[in-house]
Amino acid sequence: MKKLIYGYMKLQRFYFDDFRPERKKGDLVELKEDLIAHLFTDVGYFVAILKKGFMWNGASVPKILRWFLPNWHKNKEAFNVLSALHDGGFASGGFNGLFTFDDLNDIYRGGLREIGFGRFKASTACFCITNFAKNHFGQDEYKIMHLCECRKISG
Repeated sequence: MKKLIYGYMKLQRFYFDDFRPERKKGDLVELKEDLIAHLFTDVGYFVAILKKGFMWNGASVPKILRWFLPNWHKNKEAFNVLSALHDGGFASGGFNGLFTFDDLNDIYRGGLREIGFGRFKASTACFCITNFAKNHFGQDEYKIMHLCECRKISG
């Protein structure tokens, strides 16, 4: 598969099908059914699939910063979906090279903006990811890489 490098990617909108997570020990969450997300960006339309059994730890926000950005949002399911997609993309090295580290952050920031988070909060979240979590890119800590897929449909 050809690697797609976009520079700055703008998420224009996204939607997702059924989202059925189940809390595990601590912050760990597991999908009870496949999660299918549709991502419309300025460079194309993508479908991401996180399969049943996919596990992640919410938005990976340290407890000391959860006053600013939650680890799990009780009222915004889309926030939790974005964190799952971001973690799946990270674990699989950009969905097996389809996206770069920066592409995933652009999608995450755009998604946060779309669901109502302000520019400052969304940009600060991505600043923290860039400066404190970059070493997790491509690291399959929960052995979930095989449960993450994404393909470009058009564009």
